[in-house]
Amino acid sequence: MEQVNNATSLASVEGMPFNEDFLSGGNYYIVSEPKLDICNWVHQRVAHSRYTYGAYSALALASSQCPEGEYIFGAIYFNYTEASVAIHIALGSPKVFFRHFDTFMSYPFDVLGVKKVLAYVHSENARMIQICKKLGFISEGCVENVYPGGYGINVYSVTKDRCTLFHKK
Repeated sequence: MEQVNNATSLASVEGMPFNEDFLSGGNYYIVSEPKLDICNWVHQRVAHSRYTYGAYSALALASSQCPEGEYIFGAIYFNYTEASVAIHIALGSPKVFFRHFDTFMSYPFDVLGVKKVLAYVHSENARMIQICKKLGFISEGCVENVYPGGYGINVYSVTKDRCTLFHKK
């Protein structure tokens, strides 16, 4: 993964810890490049996704059975401040997502060393709001009139000790 050399850089994914079950059988693997392709894949699946990122990292879960450039799950990490990082995600398969999301949360908590991960969710995206709550994210508030039509953006956060998927093992 590309490392940007400035104060807001994101760490390299090399050495990232993986869930052993995650890699069993060799059917699934993590990709971090091409970063722009992962970013575009996430944006195509997230309604109202029009973010422009400065320094960012992107990870995706791929399968040996998926065509190149198609992913099962994608995550973009951005707005890194050393204390927190924002995550923007897209799901291809919710079942696989819940089974392996801890691997994607290891990156911000264990590699970047942040205390808090933030998720920005469109106020009308009931499915993602439900998923955030299931994962242990709590609401930090809503910023009104972010999107056309007066829609807002909900801000959710999670710490490693609240992230429910880290405690299921």
